[in-house]
Amino acid sequence: MLSDQRLLILGLGNIILGDEGVGIHIINRLKKKLLPDCINIIDGGTMGLSLIDTISGYQKALVVDAVIGKNLPDLRFFSLKEIISKNGENNFSLHSVGFDSVLKLMDTLGLKVPEITVLGIRIDKITPGIGLSDQCRSLASMAESKLMEKIEEYRRTYD
Repeated sequence: MLSDQRLLILGLGNIILGDEGVGIHIINRLKKKLLPDCINIIDGGTMGLSLIDTISGYQKALVVDAVIGKNLPDLRFFSLKEIISKNGENNFSLHSVGFDSVLKLMDTLGLKVPEITVLGIRIDKITPGIGLSDQCRSLASMAESKLMEKIEEYRRTYD
């Protein structure tokens, strides 16, 4: 199966900043599961602009990342339009080069931008350290279940 037919699940985050690395922890757990061939899981870490090469060629991508915001639910799927505010700023990104900046640059360069959905896991603070807080670990388990549901939906589409 060509990469453009596969669903890219991309984890973002920095594992040395505690809960901010939740996206990476989740995709590392997914990598241990037997998944259908139509799924491609990649650790995007804090790659910034290097993500252009990573996501180029995919039609659909599901990004797993920590989000921060007072009025956000603990766990939610967001469209990219919801994440980028009206003034063009990324509302939730915790990274120095936000994922939205990567996508804007792809568009500027004439590269095809995949259809993106973000599974946001709300965190309250960023603290140095490896590992997740108890609350975030619980949310990560719920997020993994939601991702497995999306994977099954996508698999049925391509069977």
